[in-house]
Amino acid sequence: MANKNGRTKQSAGIEGIQPTQQEQSSKGRPKKTPEQWLQDKLEQAKDPNTQYLKSTTVDTGEFITLLRSSDNLIYQMRMKVGRTISFEQAQGFYERHRSLKEQLNILNAEISKVMAWDYTPPRGYSNPFSKNRDAAETKNQSKPAKAEQSSALVAE
Repeated sequence: MANKNGRTKQSAGIEGIQPTQQEQSSKGRPKKTPEQWLQDKLEQAKDPNTQYLKSTTVDTGEFITLLRSSDNLIYQMRMKVGRTISFEQAQGFYERHRSLKEQLNILNAEISKVMAWDYTPPRGYSNPFSKNRDAAETKNQSKPAKAEQSSALVAE
């Protein structure tokens, strides 16, 4: 099929023909066909560490992009701790990262509460407005820890 200039587009896959600049990605690699792109995505989906996220708003799309960057940076930081990043720096970054995750959990719980929805936090987090959480914290505060009990016995 000819383009507007009457020339036919030649495939980058034919030997001896170099792909045009438009056919290459910004990193210099040949641009993938939609079929190749789909095949790569299907292969990635087989990985148990892959999660599919569908953004329903522009804000969510931006957040997912930030999350992907953060995931890669935290991984790279962990690999370089002690070499190019000090332990103290890494610990500070990781604590800030964990704090941001906790703040997002609290924000989700607050929004759910205002909308009168039940909030089920992800594994490893708790709902800050849960009645069960308040009861558990009260129960834990009323009981001294086992270490405190044993040290009290030794002191007597």
